[in-house]
Amino acid sequence: MFCGGLDVTVNTPANLKIANDINHFVIEIMETLQKQDITKTLDDIDKIIRENNLSKDNKESYYRFRDKYNNDKDPLSLYVLVCYSFNYQFRFNSNFDFNNSAGTNRSSFNGNMRNRLIKFVEKLKDIKLLSEDFKDLDLTSLRKKMILYMQIHLIELLLVHIMMGKEDLRVGP
Repeated sequence: MFCGGLDVTVNTPANLKIANDINHFVIEIMETLQKQDITKTLDDIDKIIRENNLSKDNKESYYRFRDKYNNDKDPLSLYVLVCYSFNYQFRFNSNFDFNNSAGTNRSSFNGNMRNRLIKFVEKLKDIKLLSEDFKDLDLTSLRKKMILYMQIHLIELLLVHIMMGKEDLRVGP
């Protein structure tokens, strides 16, 4: 299942929250944010921005930083890269290199994003993070009064998977 930016997960009142995304790069960002103190995270983000000369209007620095990220695959660098990318999107090519274009004159890590990140990290602390194919998830432990949130396209894939008789993925009683 796809957790993406975790908006639904962090804002759903529940005793147990599990987020899964097959894109391990997304999960690695979330794990980094969970494990590291927010003050250190913000200091590291500021350092990455400063050392790579990132700004709203410097697309050359963005593309140099994107190449640098694609060589080292640091999760926090990916977060910063997305902050400066077109429409704040995650996009990878078939080699798993980040390939979204620069968000020139649009995207940046600004004060509003800083404040939202602080609030988000606080809500992220108690979420169990997974990076598995949705077909490999064991859903038999689900019971009444539990919420299972899935993106529509994944529900369609799940139905096709079941209709093809690949595996019995029924939810428990």
